[in-house]
Amino acid sequence: MPSTPFSRTFHVRWGDMGFNAHVRNTAYLDTDVDVRLMYFAENRFPQALRLP
Repeated sequence: MPSTPFSRTFHVRWGDMGFNAHVRNTAYLDTDVDVRLMYFAENRFPQALRLP
């Protein structure tokens, strides 16, 4: 396990915002998926399970 926190900076896209310039809730979930996959790739997690 890495000793430093994993972090990434993202720019909010226009389509992720509502009329009041607030980020919509599902945009956070979409970003979470991207960050999780970035973490896995950077820390060499297997891309697929190999079953016997």
